[in-house]
Amino acid sequence: MPNRDAVFFDELRKCRYIRALSTTECTIRFDIRHRDRTVHWRVTVNRGDVVVSPGTGDADGVFSMDELSFQRLADGETVPFAAFLSNEMGVQGRFGLLAVVQQLFHERPGAHHPRQFAEHDGRRRER
Repeated sequence: MPNRDAVFFDELRKCRYIRALSTTECTIRFDIRHRDRTVHWRVTVNRGDVVVSPGTGDADGVFSMDELSFQRLADGETVPFAAFLSNEMGVQGRFGLLAVVQQLFHERPGAHHPRQFAEHDGRRRER
């Protein structure tokens, strides 16, 4: 069974274009710590075109977190800025790329707003 990050980045790869990033050019690397290793994913944005590949290398911004924190982001339980403020995610390089990361998590197929998740989760707990 593939890791949650592999599934997320495969879905993002299928997006290919994010209109909200049509003026953006950057490379972002995600370093996701699993129990026994760190997995690296590179996302290159060129005027909205998105290319995803596994691997390390130079990046304009590096976002590092453990696999549970990444899963919370991918599932819409939190947003990148909140993950940064709560020390769930580290940022190296261009801090402003946090807004780009927000779009990557928000615009992929099946994504939902964290508020929708909280409302659904709250209803589930009331039962």
